[in-house]
Formats: sequence, structure tokens, C-alpha cells
Amino acid sequence: MAVNLGIIHLPLGPLLQAELGVPTFVEHDARAAALWLSEQAAHGSAPAPASVAFLAIGTGISAGVVLDGTLLRGDNGFAGEVGHLVADPEGVLCACGLRGCLETIAAGPGIARQADEAIAAGRNTVLSRNPGAGDVFRAASAGDEVALEITGRVADHLTRAIRSLALTTGIRRIVIGGGVAAAGPALLEPIRSRILRECADSPLVQAALGDASVELLSPIEAPGARGAAAIARHRIGLPQREGVGER
Repeated sequence: MAVNLGIIHLPLGPLLQAELGVPTFVEHDARAAALWLSEQAAHGSAPAPASVAFLAIGTGISAGVVLDGTLLRGDNGFAGEVGHLVADPEGVLCACGLRGCLETIAAGPGIARQADEAIAAGRNTVLSRNPGAGDVFRAASAGDEVALEITGRVADHLTRAIRSLALTTGIRRIVIGGGVAAAGPALLEPIRSRILRECADSPLVQAALGDASVELLSPIEAPGARGAAAIARHRIGLPQREGVGER
């Protein structure tokens, strides 16, 4: 199922396997990336963290979670679909059929849509029609009021998603990736500042997130592709080669 592509049921693995004649496995890109991240850390200077969450923000939003060394898929295969948690019940219609899902606000198309709506409403902004999410973050960095309003809203909702991941899974390392992560500090710093504010307001949040690592992973790292290789290796039963996580 890939609602952003309009696909409800497509047996992609068996179709590819029949066409290519080789073992074929299909996995969620965010989950694959999370597995790669957990393995990559094992070859660094520090031991691998037992748990990591990869929050992918692109056309949609989802999370891949490795908890105590185990990749979470869930009994129904939908573990980590945080992009379809409802953030605004009165919001716009999501591709999944619900209104106001997180990804309608904080994913790339949702960010661009909010900018277009502001432009159509005659708001004073340096943004032009049909901007990308990157254009909005660049305008925010330059001090554009409309862009700052949009990116602030995005940061608010992503901070809540990160808090929810930390509180429901106990994870202390959250890595943000996907196309929107290319915004760099313009995306990360507002999230970090909001986390610090929440930690100051709540002893509970301080305990859960006070020493957590929230970091960005550049899209050029291709975590989904690297994770796909890790998934295939696991499914076939091949051992991980020493140093593979450092490449």
C-alpha cells in the first residue's frame, strides 16, 4: 500500500521476483534506513545504540524504528506510520482519506501548499507561486514573515512527533532524513529549540528527551538505498562485512 502513489494493493515483491528471477524483498524505506543506521553505528568509534528512530520527511512522513536491536514492523505492517496521525482534525484532506494528518502540514507538498495558500491570499512574501519546501526554508532563513510562520508551524508539529516517538518507544536517538532534511539547520534548529523549551517546562519530557540525540541525515547519504541492501542481506542470511557501515 502506497497512498501517496494512489496504490492500495500491489504485490510488488512477487511481481519483481517473477520478472527478474532472483529473490526479491520489499520493505518500507524508512524502516530500511533505520536498520542501516543501527548497523552503521556498530562500526564507528562507539558501540551501536540498541535503538534508533529514523524520521523520514519527504513527499510523506514516516518513521523507521529499531528498538533493542529489532526492526519494528508491527503485526499489521504499519509500525511507524506517524505521518497519518491526525495533527489538525479540521485540516486539509490527506491522501489516506483522513483530514489534517501530520504529513499534510509538515511533509514537502504540505509545506509548499501552505506557501501557495499564503501567496493566493495576498500575503506579503518573497515567495513566488509553486514554491518547493526548500524555497520556504530559504525564505525563512532570510527572515520572510510568511515563511517563518510556515516553518514554525512545521517545527511545532515535528517536535510533537519526536516527543511522541521518544515517549512511546523510549528511544534516545532520532535521526531526521528525507528530502525536506536538505533544509539543514533551518529545519533542525527550530525543532531543537522547541525540545529544549519543552524539557524546561516538563520533568517528564526532560527525562525522556533531555539527553536524546536529534540529528539530521543528508539525503545524499541515500539511507533508503543503503537500508535496502541491509534488508536484502538480512533476508538472504548473509553476514555483514566488517566496515560496511563506514562506506
